[in-house]
Amino acid sequence: MKTKILTLLFIIGIGLLNSCSSDDDNTTLPDESINGVWNLKNASFGLSPTTIDYNLGDVIWTFNQNATLIVENNIITEDIYSVGLESGTYDYEIEQNGNSQTLYINSDQRGVITILSDNLKINDSRPLDGIIIEFER
Repeated sequence: MKTKILTLLFIIGIGLLNSCSSDDDNTTLPDESINGVWNLKNASFGLSPTTIDYNLGDVIWTFNQNATLIVENNIITEDIYSVGLESGTYDYEIEQNGNSQTLYINSDQRGVITILSDNLKINDSRPLDGIIIEFER
């Protein structure tokens, strides 16, 4: 009788060990890092926001893992709503502040960043005349 019980417990134990394998090992999460190519989508300005939409390729920011930002700005304008940097290479840093992250470009604070899947939002957090710029991969 003891042999049958031990055999049964052994079989149950083997069955439990096999059924406890992780089935999410091959799941890939969206890339939520800033690294990569971002296209400027739109920008909102002011208390009652004025929003400007941009075409794919108008302004491209490429963040590299070596903390450099390459900007390709194909917009030739000098209006008051200019949000971009001139074409060129810049140093960047992201500072963690509790639950938020602040982006600095060439040591100048650009704003709080939010990355959700393929969208990047930079909010300069100025109360009345702030700018929110949005990018997409």
